[in-house]
Amino acid sequence: MSAVSARPCCSTSATSSTAGSLFTTRAITNPNENVDSTSNTQTADKVVARYARQFEFVKKWPTTLALTYEGRTGRTYSWVFEGDANGDGFAGNDQLYVPTGPTDPKVRWINTAERDAFFAFAAESGLNKYAGQIAPRNSEHSPWTQTVDMTIRQAIPFGWRNAKAELYLQVINLANLVDDSWGIVEEVPFTYRRTVAGAIFDPVTNQYGYVFNGATLDGLPQVADDTSTSRWQAKLGITIKF
Repeated sequence: MSAVSARPCCSTSATSSTAGSLFTTRAITNPNENVDSTSNTQTADKVVARYARQFEFVKKWPTTLALTYEGRTGRTYSWVFEGDANGDGFAGNDQLYVPTGPTDPKVRWINTAERDAFFAFAAESGLNKYAGQIAPRNSEHSPWTQTVDMTIRQAIPFGWRNAKAELYLQVINLANLVDDSWGIVEEVPFTYRRTVAGAIFDPVTNQYGYVFNGATLDGLPQVADDTSTSRWQAKLGITIKF
């Protein structure tokens, strides 16, 4: 069994595959800034355990069973404004400023009900630890994930010189095969940003008007639907070694 722990790294957020989308979809404050931040692909902590055992149901033709467990920190994501808070023409990518409290002079609320609901959410989600500052890019993690893979290898006769052959069956995310509610990976989906509140700058009062409701707040992390992530897979094949 092995465990890996990594501290936040300094790198691009690595949001997308092209320069244009990488520039416009990353969580930012100033679109032209060059600020080091945690990558979207960072895995802060990981535990890997492997169990293997060999049997000989048929003499001289061994059968090997291997189980591999992996538990890891969920994918990183950023808290952002709903809409285009900084006026750069791109929506949903502006990092969230968290007010110091209900009387923060930089912020004006549409009504007290939304204000109080925001601070209740901030306390519940941990956003309040960034009070008075901008929530850092990729500061949050989706839930811890756990998967189990299984591989069975069976040696078989192969009468050609010194060649050896094995049949193998590999099941990825075995727990999901046993029960479709197991082995599920939940995460904030691509582009790994979670909107909280909307904000419009008022140059007359030099304040941001905040809006917080069901239309501005993203829900909880969703089930990842990537085939290799949240659904079991099986592969059957043969390996020949010369």
